Amino acid sequence: HNMLLSEYDKKNLEKQFLQSIDKLPKILSEIEKEEKMNEINREIKLLKKQKRNEDVFTYEDAAIIPLSDELSGSLRLLKPKGVPIKEQARVMQTNGMIVPKKRKAKRYDKPHAMKRVVWIPK
Repeated sequence: HNMLLSEYDKKNLEKQFLQSIDKLPKILSEIEKEEKMNEINREIKLLKKQKRNEDVFTYEDAAIIPLSDELSGSLRLLKPKGVPIKEQARVMQTNGMIVPKKRKAKRYDKPHAMKRVVWIPK
């Protein structure tokens, strides 16, 4: 009886082995797809890194900034042309990278609103 089970098990194992061999091309194609996707992702990361490096301030951009002897008047009276973070956010909004968030209405936005007065009895 044990001999029959072992022959049955051998046939099952052989059948499973043959099935796994038949699945081999499919498995290989999946591995190739994953490798291609990894390669594409690597290239995308490299391109993003290069683009980030292009956004860095260059020597040509430095000519735009006026030097202290080119400025008229006192340095204390000069107003900055822009806050870097706000400028970057504005650029990102124009490029469609971020969606502008609606700000909450402040109390001073409604100048004719009723004042909050608390009456305390004597």
